[in-house]
Amino acid sequence: VGGALCLLYDVSRIVRMARRWSGIAVFFQDVMYCAVVSAVTYGMLLVRCSGVVRIYPLVGELCGFAVCRFTVSRLVMSAAKFIISAVKKVVAVVNKVIFAPVLHFFGSIFAKIFTFAKKINYLLKNYLKETSVMVYNHVKLHRGGKCDEGEQ
Repeated sequence: VGGALCLLYDVSRIVRMARRWSGIAVFFQDVMYCAVVSAVTYGMLLVRCSGVVRIYPLVGELCGFAVCRFTVSRLVMSAAKFIISAVKKVVAVVNKVIFAPVLHFFGSIFAKIFTFAKKINYLLKNYLKETSVMVYNHVKLHRGGKCDEGEQ
């Protein structure tokens, strides 16, 4: 059980290595890991010792964790570092070769569409302003651009 819990901790360490986490996120990951370990240890004590807390299963679990931590865990973590760095390099190359040109292409298309929409918007605004049937233009035409004395 201790070895399995150590490998579970290695999984959480690999997740932390793959991405940068804030201190609060790491704290909650550790709290969740402690809750899982507590539940597994309690279940082991229920099955093996009929729910009685004895020292030898706990020492055995601790020894299994320590043995796994200093043997298998070192191999797993070194392999994980290599795999994570290789995956990050592959993702960088894929991003550079595939996604960057596609994003550039769509960005240029959207820029042209945006420029066209701005021109249409400008033309529509100017067309509406030049119309002589609008209320303020209509009133100014009939008054000669002067206000009546009653409207002041």
